[in-house]
Amino acid sequence: MRLVVINGSPKKGQGTTATIIRVIKEMIEADVEEFSAIDYYHKPDTECDSTIDRILNADVLLIATPLYVDSLPMPLVVFLQSIEKRITKTGRPLLKVYGICHCGFFEAIHNKVALDILRNFCSRTGFDWQYGVSIGAGVFFGGNPDPLNGPAKVIYDALHELCEDIKTESDHKSSNVFVQPSIPRFLYKLGGNMGWRVQAKSNGIAGMLRAKPYADGE
Repeated sequence: MRLVVINGSPKKGQGTTATIIRVIKEMIEADVEEFSAIDYYHKPDTECDSTIDRILNADVLLIATPLYVDSLPMPLVVFLQSIEKRITKTGRPLLKVYGICHCGFFEAIHNKVALDILRNFCSRTGFDWQYGVSIGAGVFFGGNPDPLNGPAKVIYDALHELCEDIKTESDHKSSNVFVQPSIPRFLYKLGGNMGWRVQAKSNGIAGMLRAKPYADGE
């Protein structure tokens, strides 16, 4: 089996999406013939065609992406449109597709529309949509050094189940899975606010946190 994973994040470096892909690789690489992770956004346009070739020659495609304004990042949308245009010229390969979408909101339900967009992409291209994993409070998983233990384990387990589904090569369709860390919402919010203040202080703008530049009269 040839598995291709698209990193849908425009962000460079080891962000949450990259961490999720690394965990997926550790879970499944030994059980597939070929594992390939594509960081399409930072490649030159001249490599776009060869990147799409790798995707269309795969057996399974996994798209991992952050949520951007209740949707997918625009560069990812453009890239998916490029795949669709290629298919209209060369034909439609039998390709199974899974999705992973994470967001900074605590509730995983915020990713529902983004996963629906991926499913619609499959409908337009003739790809075989399987299901998606929606992760709330994704940054908590991305910043957790030990996802096997503690509140992030429920997310790790959902990713493990997805990998098992890929490995079985089953044609059984599943419903999307919505998961978030097993911590109270107020603790997540408290930690986020503390992190926000630390970042502001390190960038010398702590005094601007309560600024209202667009308020009336200012």
